Amino acid sequence: MKILSNKLFEIEKYLVDVIEGRKKQNLQILHNCQEIMNLLPNTSIESMVKSFAIKSNDHYHAIYIASLVRSVMSLHKLINNKLDLQEKVEDVGKEIKKEEAKTLEVKKEEQKVEKMSDGPDSK
Repeated sequence: MKILSNKLFEIEKYLVDVIEGRKKQNLQILHNCQEIMNLLPNTSIESMVKSFAIKSNDHYHAIYIASLVRSVMSLHKLINNKLDLQEKVEDVGKEIKKEEAKTLEVKKEEQKVEKMSDGPDSK
């Protein structure tokens, strides 16, 4: 849009310079300006305005739907990540419990061995 605005400003400046006599008129440039003006849509016709409004609404609708789809996909990915993380945390918790159980068993075995070695035969 900025480029278009700059180009229109240049055309306006050229036309003002021609009207004020600072530049000679170039018939090819004037012809192209007239063509541009003739190709512009007639926005005074209500059916044309309605048509542009419908077209714009269709474009905005497509953009809105695309944004919704992107948001839903992002939420889905976030939920999957959270579930994966919970699963990993549960797995780590189970492994820790197994290790604690093994450690507890080893301690019990050590205590049994100590009791046996402290028994009546050792005196």
